[in-house]
Amino acid sequence: MLYNKNMKKLKFLVLIVAVTLLCVNLVGCKKVNTFESYDYFNCYTLIKTDKSNSKKFEEFIIEAENLLNTLQRCFDSVNGEVSLINNASVNQMVEISQDTFNILKNCQTAYTFTDKKFNPAIYQINSLWNFTPDKYKGVNGNYTLPSDEEILALLPKTDYTSLVVFENNGYFAYKTDDVKIDLGGIAKGYAIEKITKIYSEYDFGDGYINLGASSIAVFGKKTVSIKNPLPNANGTFIDIKTFGTTYISTSGNYERYYTIDGTNYGHVIDPTTGKPTTSEIISATVIGQPVLGDALSTALLAMDRKTATSFIKEKLSDKKVILVAKSYNGVEVLINFTGDYTLTNNDFNIVNI
Repeated sequence: MLYNKNMKKLKFLVLIVAVTLLCVNLVGCKKVNTFESYDYFNCYTLIKTDKSNSKKFEEFIIEAENLLNTLQRCFDSVNGEVSLINNASVNQMVEISQDTFNILKNCQTAYTFTDKKFNPAIYQINSLWNFTPDKYKGVNGNYTLPSDEEILALLPKTDYTSLVVFENNGYFAYKTDDVKIDLGGIAKGYAIEKITKIYSEYDFGDGYINLGASSIAVFGKKTVSIKNPLPNANGTFIDIKTFGTTYISTSGNYERYYTIDGTNYGHVIDPTTGKPTTSEIISATVIGQPVLGDALSTALLAMDRKTATSFIKEKLSDKKVILVAKSYNGVEVLINFTGDYTLTNNDFNIVNI
């Protein structure tokens, strides 16, 4: 991703924002072999292994950085390969990389699976709300809210099926309508999965990979604590115990937002309305597949409580899901599994799905 001079301040802000979503409490970590960076996907990156072979770790990090640089050049909607698709004319063929092809196919799967609640084709609406990377300036920015007329004019341009990708001695994409895409809701999950494959080849054992603190892969026996998502809250509300390789994706509107006239407007847009989500759900955590999990945690925020609960029961029985939702009793934790977790905040009530 290409950065202008003003991005240094944004990187620092994103670091502060990102590290509060998920807190990884290491069990028996020797605190050697750690990689930290602020240069990928507009977020803080942290990779750690408990083993002490520094030379092997340095070799691994070179591979991981090369991969992250490659994916960033592919997925950046402002300056990368995805921007070529966004700026292409209708029916103009664009040659793309295999990684871009793969993630766009994953997007199609998630778009259909979530009944369009995960929709990467809302770049133009994200831009209208100043939530694209080139426009977002942090909390409490000085913005003018979009009008209903502006939103309604863009909603017809959010049909992800208008983007066609295919393989034929190469990988290609074209649009049948004027849509533009934003992969922010799935890119980190894709990157985590690919880095994990490299990590496993080095046989490091226990450790973790953390991209933006919203998508992580944990290796071995550890405890992952999820931040309390309530406004102005400190600490965490639940600890999750992990064994083997575990992927955890968390989304919430409580970190990236701005405030106008006392109202917070979060960065997760409901594709149906073209406006920031206003459902009872405050945060969503999905434990399972990294790519689909990343998309699912975003999609769940765009559902109301009843829809999300039914969706989890009917479609996510193979995954562990944690929702924090408002209720007339206060704040509830909706959870579809037993064991392997400990509630750490008595202000939250557990509701089994």
